[in-house]
Amino acid sequence: VLVQLTDLGITARYDSDKMVVLVTSIATGKPIAGVRVQVMSEADKLQPEQKTGADGVAVLKAVPLGKDEHLSEIIVLAAAGTDRSYL
Repeated sequence: VLVQLTDLGITARYDSDKMVVLVTSIATGKPIAGVRVQVMSEADKLQPEQKTGADGVAVLKAVPLGKDEHLSEIIVLAAAGTDRSYL
């Protein structure tokens, strides 16, 4: 069993050249600015960090997918102060 206690809600959209990540407050539904967002590839390599803007959006470079892109795993990490979340 895995449990997260966080206010960071993450929504992500991936395409071949970028990943768009939206971070919102779970409590209010409003976007959160200044959240540090990183993506970890299937090879456990962290991509450079980006921060969300006033709209709660961060745009990151796409990570390479594995041999079978339908089964590839990508982890999105978000951090703001002491709050952490992942998708």
